Amino acid sequence: MLTAAPAARSGGCHAYPRDPAVSLAARKRAQYLCQIDPAHKSFLRRDGQAMYVETHHLIPMSTTDYYHVNLDREQNIVCLCSTCHNQIHYGRKEDVKPMLEKLFLSRQQSICAILGQDISLDELFRIYKVL
Repeated sequence: MLTAAPAARSGGCHAYPRDPAVSLAARKRAQYLCQIDPAHKSFLRRDGQAMYVETHHLIPMSTTDYYHVNLDREQNIVCLCSTCHNQIHYGRKEDVKPMLEKLFLSRQQSICAILGQDISLDELFRIYKVL
């Protein structure tokens, strides 16, 4: 089991290290498509190599100290278009819940394996404060 990397303090908050190679692997795994809806419009990245998607830790890095494991893992990273990523962070609860449900149910087994324990959809909703 990978343990959590020590957190640095940034602006009064803990900042956990993220590995760019893990993020890249997650984007490749998702084929550079939004995992809420692959038909969501995107654009070609400046380097011209792939479509632009944003990575999002489904179990937030801020819960690292609670779970005591490294959450910066490919299995915990989902790829989203800019709109979906912003909606998960800033959208209305009733809009965010089905998004989280879709993402979580597609990853539940691998997420629980990372955490070393079962986690319910309701627990994820509590983490995101959408219950």
